[in-house]
Amino acid sequence: DLGSLEALLGDLYLVDNGLTSVDLSLLTVLGGLYLYNEDLSAFDLSGLDAPLTGNFYVAYNYDLDDFGWPEFDALDGDFVWTYNGPTDAIEADGLTSVGGSLRVSDASWGTIEDLEFGDLQSVGGEVRLDYLDSVETVDLARLEEVGSSFRIYYSDYIETVDVGSLVSVGGDFYLYDVGYYAEDFDLDVSLLEEVSGAVYLSYLSYYGDGKDIDLDFDSLDTLGGSFNVYYVNGYYGGDVTIGAPLLTSMNGGMNIRYNGRSYSSSNSPGDVDIDFSALETLGNNVAIYYNGYGSNIGNGASSGDVSVDLSSLRSANGTLEFSYNGYCSSGSSSWRCYAGTVDFSAPALETIGNSNAYFNYNGYAEYGEAGDVTIDVSSLTSISGRLDLNYNGYSYLYKCYETAYGGDVELLFTDLETVGSDFNMSYTGYAYNPCHGHNSYSDPGTVEMDFSSLREVYYLYFYRTGVRDFDLWGSLETVTSNMYIRYNYRLHDISGLEGGDTVQYMNITYNYDLGDSEAWDVYYSWSSVGSYDIYSN
Repeated sequence: DLGSLEALLGDLYLVDNGLTSVDLSLLTVLGGLYLYNEDLSAFDLSGLDAPLTGNFYVAYNYDLDDFGWPEFDALDGDFVWTYNGPTDAIEADGLTSVGGSLRVSDASWGTIEDLEFGDLQSVGGEVRLDYLDSVETVDLARLEEVGSSFRIYYSDYIETVDVGSLVSVGGDFYLYDVGYYAEDFDLDVSLLEEVSGAVYLSYLSYYGDGKDIDLDFDSLDTLGGSFNVYYVNGYYGGDVTIGAPLLTSMNGGMNIRYNGRSYSSSNSPGDVDIDFSALETLGNNVAIYYNGYGSNIGNGASSGDVSVDLSSLRSANGTLEFSYNGYCSSGSSSWRCYAGTVDFSAPALETIGNSNAYFNYNGYAEYGEAGDVTIDVSSLTSISGRLDLNYNGYSYLYKCYETAYGGDVELLFTDLETVGSDFNMSYTGYAYNPCHGHNSYSDPGTVEMDFSSLREVYYLYFYRTGVRDFDLWGSLETVTSNMYIRYNYRLHDISGLEGGDTVQYMNITYNYDLGDSEAWDVYYSWSSVGSYDIYSN
């Protein structure tokens, strides 16, 4: 019974008192509140004459289903509402600033439908919203600054996150498992300039209706961590745009995975457009894959086109991976699908650190027609690890008496001088119909490749490609281990490989458009060949 209390300028602590009811019927002035009582069913601050100024901390009041909200203005402390009884709305429209952190959680009941923070402009600490299963809209349209991280977790039906006035975030910007079942998803971060930590977005409209999603950070020019986007438009297609076209550097890596996918015979993956056109330096890996990926899609359906603009990127300190982009697999071997076109543009990239480069399964069609692929890393000078270029522009079509078409592939590695480990190319610009093997029912695409500066590799392997010639080679001097040129059915000219110094083992076999005499010309032109097999060309 606090029925005579009229004013308390400091904070009121009612924590673990075993209270079931509290009488504050005359209270008109209160500085702040800490409320934590598991059996408390009602609490009323609606009679206050002035806004709270201290802390608002209401947590773990499991039976609290009747709460009279106070007025808010500027709050010096924290705003916390978490693990409380059923509440339809968080009524804090007058709240203009929070000096500490802001947290709202509805973990146990899922009854909060509205978050009323229409006047909130700044939060000194963290913003954390989680387990809001009944919320569809997060309207923080006036929020300009967050001192620590901005995080929304485990809220499966959110369709709109409006932080259109947000300029800076002092920590991470996280939307983790948000909008999982949302039919559509809209994110407004149009004015966001600075994120001191990482950007992490995942499961946005993962089981949605395949609507287009724009994840454009148009004003972002400072990012302290990595940029990560996982599982967007996971099952029903829809175009996805991702980018920060003003961002010039980031300390972390770039991980953009599983976007624009579809697993339905009635839907196709959407196009995926990735724009980091001003980015110059990257502190870690580039990993971009499973974009425009269609598995079990319908007869005649296409996978999405994938475009990556890294046109200003000069250095990345780690692995470069770009795989499964523009991939299609139809739901039946008797159907046909069409792989999307793939364009990876990083023409200014010079170094990728002590690591590997993988470009695999681009423009790949299983039971269909391959897509065209362009990979431009023409300024890259060295790769200390592996270089894999496999299944690019590849078609496997199991339809007898129909032609399998490989895609046209352009590989621009103009300045590349050394590959410290294996150089593998297989099934690139390639087509195969198992009904008839590699006869007239298989039409490989063209493979244009520029490796005119390549001097040294550890291991060289070309297997079942649509490569016609090695015209833009000519500088290769050393293959430390083995050279395999095998089963490249359209290869007719390998003079570009002539004149090298040392190879441990040379195997040039089963290249049916190439004569053995041309293969022997390469063998005799090298200064030192440890052992060899040359036949069936």
